[in-house]
Amino acid sequence: MKGKLRLIQSVQRALDIIGCFDESNINLSINQISHQLSLHVNTTRGIVNTLVYNGYLIHNPDDGTYSLGYVFIPKAELASSNSVERIRSIARPYLRNIANKHQVSSRLQLVSNYNVFTVETFNPESSRYVLLTKMNTPFPLNATSSGKLFLSYQDKDFKDNYFENYKVEKYTRKTIVDKQALKEEMQKISSLGYSIEDEEISIGMSSIAVPLLTNHSRIIGTLSIVASKSFLDDIKESVLSDLFKAADEIIKEWVSQTGTQ
Repeated sequence: MKGKLRLIQSVQRALDIIGCFDESNINLSINQISHQLSLHVNTTRGIVNTLVYNGYLIHNPDDGTYSLGYVFIPKAELASSNSVERIRSIARPYLRNIANKHQVSSRLQLVSNYNVFTVETFNPESSRYVLLTKMNTPFPLNATSSGKLFLSYQDKDFKDNYFENYKVEKYTRKTIVDKQALKEEMQKISSLGYSIEDEEISIGMSSIAVPLLTNHSRIIGTLSIVASKSFLDDIKESVLSDLFKAADEIIKEWVSQTGTQ
């Protein structure tokens, strides 16, 4: 990324409106969208009408609300059939082994639009209690092990754009929201080669992540586990060793299948 990133305001607002819809907000009114994004109601209505016309939103005449359009269905299928599905299939046996060996929830996570998404997860088959990670639910970069790890591998322009344009939120008293502190955390992660989330998004829960790196040190995803803080402290060294070994094997298979270096 060279120089300051230039965003087209109208396009960004349309994307922000689409981003308002999630599992907790399946149907939204014009006023709800306007309030959530701090947009003038007339501006919101104009963009929403454009999205409806193009099939990205559906108007529900019974209550006047809007929901995501069916145009996303084939696009979601297309996205899942590309390289994401390939790396998921490669990672599955390694995630299963780590989950069962260490009795933790293991995850393959990718980053899109400054958010971390879990695209594959395994839970230990014999454990009575597990910490679950919701698939395809966005997690912030500043408060997760995978997010901080991803940021640490980005160039200066990307980081500057993130700090300038993205709202860094606080989730617990341990969440790093100070930009200088977050930059120092990324320097620490770069030297260690892995990242730890220390109750930064939920008290009592922690995670640890290692990168999936190509031969040119481009990060394409992360392998991570989530567990209670006390349990993770006990297994940290052994699980780290297995995560790094699994990451190496996954990348070898991925490079072999795709020819990507």
